[in-house]
Amino acid sequence: MLPARRPLGVLLALVVCLLAAPMAGIVARAAPASAARLSLGVGRSSVTIVDTSRSTPPRGPHGWLPSRTLPTTVFAPDQPGPWPLLVFAHGFNTNPDAYTPLLTAWAAAGYVVAAPEFPISGSDYAGAPRQDDIPEQARDLSAVISFFVDPGQAGPAGYGGWVDPSRIGAGGHSDGGTTVADLAYNSATIDRRVRATAALAADVPYVPGGVNGAFNPGAFLSMVGTLDEYVPVGVARAVYDLAAGPKAFVTLQGAHHFPPYVDDPTFTDLTWSATIGFFDSQVRGDLSGLSRFTAAASTPGKATVETVGLAPNPIGHLDAVSATTTGVVQLGGWAIDPDTAAPVTVHVYVDGALHQALSAGESRPDLAAAFPDYGPAHGFSAAMADLATGDHLVCAFALNAGAGDTNTLLGCAPVFVNHDPVGSLDGVSVDATAHVHARGWMLDPDTAAAGTVHLYVDNVFQGASPASAPRQDIAAAFPGYGPAHGFEVDLPPVGQGQHVVCAYGINLLAGSANRLLGCTWIFVDHEPFGAIDAAGVGVGGAPHLVGWAVDPDTTGPVAVHAWVDGAFLGAFTADGARPDVGAALPGVGDQHGFVIDLPPLSQGAHAVCLYGLNQGLGAANRLLGWGCQTVLVDHQPTGSLDAVTVGPGRALTVAGWNLDFDTVDPLGVHVYVDGVFVASGTASLPRGDIAQIFPAYGPLHGFSFATPAVAAGVHQVCVYNINAGAGSNDLLGCRTRSVP
Repeated sequence: MLPARRPLGVLLALVVCLLAAPMAGIVARAAPASAARLSLGVGRSSVTIVDTSRSTPPRGPHGWLPSRTLPTTVFAPDQPGPWPLLVFAHGFNTNPDAYTPLLTAWAAAGYVVAAPEFPISGSDYAGAPRQDDIPEQARDLSAVISFFVDPGQAGPAGYGGWVDPSRIGAGGHSDGGTTVADLAYNSATIDRRVRATAALAADVPYVPGGVNGAFNPGAFLSMVGTLDEYVPVGVARAVYDLAAGPKAFVTLQGAHHFPPYVDDPTFTDLTWSATIGFFDSQVRGDLSGLSRFTAAASTPGKATVETVGLAPNPIGHLDAVSATTTGVVQLGGWAIDPDTAAPVTVHVYVDGALHQALSAGESRPDLAAAFPDYGPAHGFSAAMADLATGDHLVCAFALNAGAGDTNTLLGCAPVFVNHDPVGSLDGVSVDATAHVHARGWMLDPDTAAAGTVHLYVDNVFQGASPASAPRQDIAAAFPGYGPAHGFEVDLPPVGQGQHVVCAYGINLLAGSANRLLGCTWIFVDHEPFGAIDAAGVGVGGAPHLVGWAVDPDTTGPVAVHAWVDGAFLGAFTADGARPDVGAALPGVGDQHGFVIDLPPLSQGAHAVCLYGLNQGLGAANRLLGWGCQTVLVDHQPTGSLDAVTVGPGRALTVAGWNLDFDTVDPLGVHVYVDGVFVASGTASLPRGDIAQIFPAYGPLHGFSFATPAVAAGVHQVCVYNINAGAGSNDLLGCRTRSVP
């Protein structure tokens, strides 16, 4: 009857039964030293895996069962993992115990080997075994894989952390070989987690209705003896033919069905070495495994091997191809031949033609870590300075050094090579005198000598300059070329307006063309410019203006025309000393200031405009400053009646100030009482406060005098300014006073 089971989950449940102490060593016929890179102690345990997602067909006394119970024997190294996982399928009417020597050899080589006993074809169940359950056996192997790669399956036997879930293989014998072939090529049962499959003495996969092939990129091994009583060589080859490759077919000369893999010393060393080498190379990624497999599988008088895509050809990679700005193509990568730890030869092709041969012997510590049997000396690099300007295709091939059948393409990469000049138009500026200045750098990759730069303005050639000025930044960026690659150029004058300035590096040697270094838009101004710093009104209503004017085409003085309310009022010259202008605009000089006094204007607001007259390349005279200035001309007297007081004898004293913008002289003052003129005076007393407000008119504009006595009663006292120029007399103010 079936062993007791205790489902613990929806998909997988387990019951662990320890047959011995966990990972206790088992003494079995160990694999020969040549069979594997590792030779470890081995422990054996068991675990019962229950797949609750599938049912079990009737056998013997039981009918259909709702799940699949898989007692599984586990062989594993006695050292901490994680280790690659191999699942094993036993043959018809037998069990995993029958394969203990083989499975122990695999575990000693560094694998966790999990071998379930199948419920329909295994020998340890009641009732006759059957061979019609092979597709479900393939699914059984997938269930076992899922159990061991589940990180939550720690269990009392310590399975957690044992298995590397990215490195899984499968092996099987007889009907077990058919089972693993089904796992590899039946689209209904394929498990793509399996990286390599070894089918020993296997029939073609059992798929109702014929073989249902599925593409599998994993490697496949079919092995059979010429005296196999159950599987003719042609049948095993048919299994081999299912695989697209990489694949191998091993024929054992004079070997039978079961003993060569378990207990026939004539063949067991060979079959163990071959299968371990095969799994090492395809599951573990150990290059030495392929050489060990090939050596064992081609033992004279005992075994022959055929392969497709499995020969120990070189491996490697063209990691990078790039071109520097100086036309040098740099490449690097690595290559290893599985047959030797010595450096291999790499051929570099450019555009389909052999360019050079390299030795892949440079130190690459990362390779030593990834391929410990081969050491670090497998890197290669090269710098090619002789490729012509243009697009190229660079390919690298590793040359086979041993049993392989072909050189290996390590990779190809397109690259653009430049021998034309390189550089930059760093900047273009226009100074206050309208001169255009261009600066930058240029070098030709083919020489350290200084090159030549051509300058164009608006697509018209303006001149050539050597690129020989010192540029330490260029020397640092391009070692070996030195610093003499800068240029600074003053271009001939160009006309008023917007222009585009372009610089070209002139090719010297191997390049194919002159190279545009850059273009910059500029605005060139040849017209006068300046400012009105102050605009006021002087004595008599004459506008007073202070400012400066410059014409970019000359350092000499600039003519300035004054217009008032659209009428021309005079020509002046901006030739006064203005050191501030000379400091702000280097090169134009100091003699560009003006102070302009215009003729007196009539009462009211006026627009005063100043124009700098163009000289040289400019197109027009230019309004100075931010536009026309508005000045307010006032010819009326102004002032203040500060006080009216009653003095002794009923005399009235008036006090205040006035002035007339048309003169600096004191004005007259008239006093009226109740509309009758009673007195007059002159505003000539000093008033410092008035001098501060109107500095051009001085302080003598105050008044204070008494009128004759007036009658007792209430009186209105009014004071008038007496106009001195274009205006009219003006009321200064009135006060009402009570005289006792």
